[in-house]
Amino acid sequence: MGNLDRLKLFIKAHRTDILVGVGIFVLALLPRAIDLGVFLTADEKNWMGRSFEFIRAFKDVRLNDMLQTTHPGVTALWMIGVAITAKMFLAGVPFSFQTLPVFVTAAQFSVALANALVVPVVYFFLRKLFSGRTLPVVASLLIALNPFIIGYSRVAHVDALLMSFLFLAVLATIIYGKTGFSRRWLVVSAVFSALAMLTKAPAVFMIPFFWLVMLAQALFLQTIFSQKDTVIV
Repeated sequence: MGNLDRLKLFIKAHRTDILVGVGIFVLALLPRAIDLGVFLTADEKNWMGRSFEFIRAFKDVRLNDMLQTTHPGVTALWMIGVAITAKMFLAGVPFSFQTLPVFVTAAQFSVALANALVVPVVYFFLRKLFSGRTLPVVASLLIALNPFIIGYSRVAHVDALLMSFLFLAVLATIIYGKTGFSRRWLVVSAVFSALAMLTKAPAVFMIPFFWLVMLAQALFLQTIFSQKDTVIV
């Protein structure tokens, strides 16, 4: 069976979840993408400048100059920096603080899109943890339509990205423990944990949390085996 056939079977088997995921993404993206560029916070101006310098240093192979902040904010610097570079190319306008208004929408949209994409992924991760669809759908919709989260998700900043990557890292780590320490989910957990740590330092929370999940799973398995031994005796 070829890869295309496997893909068709996968889509057919998970058609409902895929449609639900697409619907959740649309619901998450719309409030995050409408009317971007109508405001600019003080921090956004700084992050747009840092992102432009980050990409310029990368293109000039000045690796030391890519350190723009101690957050470290790498994910935001890449997203916003690429968006600004693309806008410069398409609009033919050089980046400067005088031309900043030209780039606000593009910078904000890059972060808004990333945060919107996370919401359906949350749904799919929750589907791995719970048998029904009700709880994953409700949880995803609460994230998608929460005004506070929407507001932060529209800002060219690191905070909403930290929340998104950290939440996915937490869910992936729990799934890793629940699936009997599947190597695939260990990799997924590691990827999102790394993205969270590259976004902002508080994501080091994932290090003790990972071992807490391992301890909880070990105690759970020990309880199960003890109950089996009691039944046998």
